[in-house]
Amino acid sequence: MLLTRQWELDALLRDLGQLNAEIGAQRLQLRHADSRRAQASQEWLQLAGTPQAMPVERLSTLSRYMDSLARQAAATSNALSLLEEQQTVLADKVVLAQRSLEAVQDHRDEEQGKFLQEQSSSDFKSSDELWSMTLGRSDNHEH
Repeated sequence: MLLTRQWELDALLRDLGQLNAEIGAQRLQLRHADSRRAQASQEWLQLAGTPQAMPVERLSTLSRYMDSLARQAAATSNALSLLEEQQTVLADKVVLAQRSLEAVQDHRDEEQGKFLQEQSSSDFKSSDELWSMTLGRSDNHEH
């Protein structure tokens, strides 16, 4: 039972580790998307700040690129939210599995303590009986 609980906990911890890695990758991807959006916005502002007329094709390309980056960021943010929800659920399962393992360990320790106490009591009774028999024999030999 103890090993089964430990294996369950180990599996959940492994899954949580993988999920944490996925969350880290999504956060990195979101930071990159935000960085690219900031660069595109900066380019937009630079083009808008020049006294020359902005080329329509460049304006159109930059606009589509910024829209694409915004959609990517939104999709990544949504995926990140789902992963974080899964992380919360999995973390709760880890806590329950840890408590279950600790309960089994506590029960094992309690039962082992009872067994050792009973074993000690049994050994004491045996020693007492042996001592009583030894005293009885020595009394018979003296008379």
